[in-house]
Order: sequence, then C-alpha cells, then structure tokens
Amino acid sequence: MQRTPHRLERICVGTALLCSLLGLGCTTGKPGGLAPVSLALVPAQISLAVGQAQALAAIVTFDDGATAQIIAGTWSSSAESVASVSTTGLVTAKAAGSATITLTWEGKSATAA
Repeated sequence: MQRTPHRLERICVGTALLCSLLGLGCTTGKPGGLAPVSLALVPAQISLAVGQAQALAAIVTFDDGATAQIIAGTWSSSAESVASVSTTGLVTAKAAGSATITLTWEGKSATAA
C-alpha cells in the first residue's frame, strides 16, 4: 500500500476487537515519520460524581496539520485518591475533590481537570 502525506494509518493497541467494540480509531506511534506539534485532551474539563467515569480522547496534531486520536502514552492523575485514570484515558471519580489528568506522549503533554 502506498502512503500519501496526509493519510494516517490507524493502529489499535491491544486487540482489534476491543478497538472495534469501543469505536476507537487509534494510533500507537507517529504515522509516516510525522512530528507531533501539539496534544490535546477532549473534553479539557470534566465534572463527575463519585463512582462516575468519563473517557478522555487524546488528539495529536502533526507538523503537516493532520490530526489523529491516540491511546498510547503515559496517563496520570494528580490525585489518585480523588480520580483515577486507566491506560486508555478512562477517568473514574473516587472521592470528592479535584484532580488534573495528564497524558504524555512523544515529548508532548496535555491536561484535563
């Protein structure tokens, strides 16, 4: 298959079945050697009741202007006792309070609060 500059291959982490069931179009690395320019989490602000969960989408913008949703990277919570985050960006409220969720990927980081 020949690649064109603006075509992004979508490679899912884990099994294709999981990505299919969750409706994920995801990539684990830089497609075609493009350099990431920015990373954003959507939504950037969330409010959850204890026990509720919300998935965050991570959107990377590359140097050619193309964007892709990613699930790779290192997810963390500033307050694990308040909100935890899975390796795929699922945030779960554990107690009242506030926390900042951070994703770091390819030298870029993004936050949601």
